[in-house]
Amino acid sequence: MRYLVAIDGWEPSHRALAFAAEQAAASGSDLDVVHVVGEGGGDEGANDRIRETVAEAVEGAGVDYEVHFIETDKRTKPANRVGSRLLEFVEERDHDAVFVGNEPTGTAERMIVGSVARTLVDAREVPVVLVP
Repeated sequence: MRYLVAIDGWEPSHRALAFAAEQAAASGSDLDVVHVVGEGGGDEGANDRIRETVAEAVEGAGVDYEVHFIETDKRTKPANRVGSRLLEFVEERDHDAVFVGNEPTGTAERMIVGSVARTLVDAREVPVVLVP
């Protein structure tokens, strides 16, 4: 089995990463950790911090994992860019489940932060686990 966990710099995604690592260890699954960046690959310093965060969270779990940085597509509406790229990656790698952090606190944040989770859930491609 292969799981995907989407991460960014926010605490909810770090909780999703920890939970996904636990679930992958319990089921003997591999883990793809994905961070969606803007066109051009994003800031290398930020990418290094993502790699360090992942290593700290996952290596103790004894899980085989890979970190991926995938670029968004400007042709997609901003609210759907990250979710759309994650869905493409899910299809490319044939994931069995997706884990995402989710902590919308207000109406405006729910429209932006929740858009990735909503895109994934609405697609019904694979089970999506929302980690609070």
